[in-house]
Amino acid sequence: MSIGIAWVIHTFIGSGLVFSIVVFVLIVILFLTLFYCKSKISYYDMKQRYQLLLQSSKGLEPTTCKFDNNWLLRLKQNHYAMFLDNPNFTIYYKIEKSISKKTFIKTHVIQILTIIKNSDLDLFSNQIELEYKSLWMKFEKEYRLNKQVIIQFVKYKSFDDTIKNNLDRIISYKEGDNYMIHINCGYFIDSQSIYYLHSDTYYPNIYYKYAIDNIKDNTN
Repeated sequence: MSIGIAWVIHTFIGSGLVFSIVVFVLIVILFLTLFYCKSKISYYDMKQRYQLLLQSSKGLEPTTCKFDNNWLLRLKQNHYAMFLDNPNFTIYYKIEKSISKKTFIKTHVIQILTIIKNSDLDLFSNQIELEYKSLWMKFEKEYRLNKQVIIQFVKYKSFDDTIKNNLDRIISYKEGDNYMIHINCGYFIDSQSIYYLHSDTYYPNIYYKYAIDNIKDNTN
């Protein structure tokens, strides 16, 4: 469309400075339009994938994991290092090679495992998000990080719909070879069970499955 308009302008106005300026403006408008459309398409695609995940999600699952000192010891054995510990939450992390093979540049994924001690703390609290940003900045250049997988564990006394809806607030973002995954996992003391938004038949992307596999590995 912009090329056609430029041709009309060239025909009736001719070449020269005015023509060049008009073409430049049209190119900028075209670029912004394409960028806007791409962002909208990505947003609605992400929303659709989230709805598909909700529709096929599993409910509570029994677990023998107690999330006690033995569990913390196992995290260290699985090469998780502690980044921060305070009265509200503890953050562990480890860095591994990317599993995607789309680029020639070697990139890495940072796995973050957070234990939220205060169940009243918002799962996307600024306190936690600032620490995640700090952790990312610390290793981004050294390891060429372009993927972040966050798993948050919270203990509750019992399960209800309000807690379920809160745990269902996940992030499953993908842009090219960049991924941002954030999954919340609740442990319920009275039923000795866990809940996190996942399906055995559908995954929004490969790193969501990667995160789910990590949850299963750390709760069996």
